[in-house]
Amino acid sequence: MKNVYFFCLIVALGFTACDDDDYEILTRSEYLAENGCWYLEDAHVTANVDGREFSGKVSQYLPDCIEDNSFTFHPGGALTINDRHIKCDKDDPQQFDVPVKWELIDRETRLRASIPGLAENIIFEVVQLDGKYLRLKWYDTYLNTPSTFEVRFSHRH
Repeated sequence: MKNVYFFCLIVALGFTACDDDDYEILTRSEYLAENGCWYLEDAHVTANVDGREFSGKVSQYLPDCIEDNSFTFHPGGALTINDRHIKCDKDDPQQFDVPVKWELIDRETRLRASIPGLAENIIFEVVQLDGKYLRLKWYDTYLNTPSTFEVRFSHRH
């Protein structure tokens, strides 16, 4: 009887198996660069101030002209920002390339951004990168306190 169950399992697996040529597996870098625009959903900061934990949404303090922007990551590390519907300055170009070079490092679990003029690279932890969200976390000082920042981008805005 066990042989019948085993045979049925093998047949079922044979019918459901996929051919490797049916789909292409992308690296996280390729996925980030080939999935179009990302839109800021929200940004948070968490800090421990005088022994009390503070957590708050900071994206609510962004002006509308920044909040509606889209971000496009390009292969090779380029980044383009599109001002979309609301511009901070009407004379600004609709879209512009940001002088930053990005790359995913440490088995594509971290995003390193090299920004001209800054002595150090900014390292973001890639918390989530899938069809729904890009979530990045990093650590910095806020109000003279070590803090954790997290931003969430999506494909819809």
